[in-house]
Amino acid sequence: MSISHRQVEAFRAVVRTGTTVEAALVLHTSQPSISRLIGELEIAVQLKLFDRVKGRLVPTAEGMAFHDEVRRSFAGLQRLSDAAAG
Repeated sequence: MSISHRQVEAFRAVVRTGTTVEAALVLHTSQPSISRLIGELEIAVQLKLFDRVKGRLVPTAEGMAFHDEVRRSFAGLQRLSDAAAG
């Protein structure tokens, strides 16, 4: 299974906002959609990205390491966009 941009966006939003509900609001989608995308991403990367604690998703050490790579990738995309804009 490959990784989709939408899965990575959902992951990033959950880490940034702290909840799937807030991530869904940021990405203009539903909470179940965010949960599905996170589950699919965990299968695709074969990592446990979050621990489920009292109904919340808490990033694991692997999840935070993955987030560092995601953050760098998004920063790279922003640099490409900036370069294209002149």
